[in-house]
Amino acid sequence: MKETSVQLDEEVISMISECMRADQTLKEYVREALLRDARAQSFRRAAETYQLLLNTNPDEQRWMDEWEAATLA
Repeated sequence: MKETSVQLDEEVISMISECMRADQTLKEYVREALLRDARAQSFRRAAETYQLLLNTNPDEQRWMDEWEAATLA
């Protein structure tokens, strides 16, 4: 794994420190935050792609409408 370092000013470190769990290091927190953000962006792109499919494929939209209208038993 490639090692990298990021310089953070004291204000940012202070803000992050307030959000961290007591048992968590700064490195762990930053790594987890970056992974959360990357996953969220990936999910947003997937949702946009699926929305495009729904907008351009009437059958897919119809199937989704049927799925959403189905009774849960």
